[in-house]
Amino acid sequence: MLVELKNGETLNGHLVNCDTYMNLTLKEVIQTSPEGDKFFRLPECYVRGNNVCFSHRGGYKTGG
Repeated sequence: MLVELKNGETLNGHLVNCDTYMNLTLKEVIQTSPEGDKFFRLPECYVRGNNVCFSHRGGYKTGG
């Protein structure tokens, strides 16, 4: 799941939990700075819903 925060940082990881306030728990996260020049690997990350600007779950491709 890709999450962009209001401060411009992006988080890309596996969604573990989401509640009705859009608070997210992600695991195996890659955090990217707003400038895109710094990367950090985090084992787990909690994101408060009011900091989320954009999120994308990613699509599934089907054969055929």
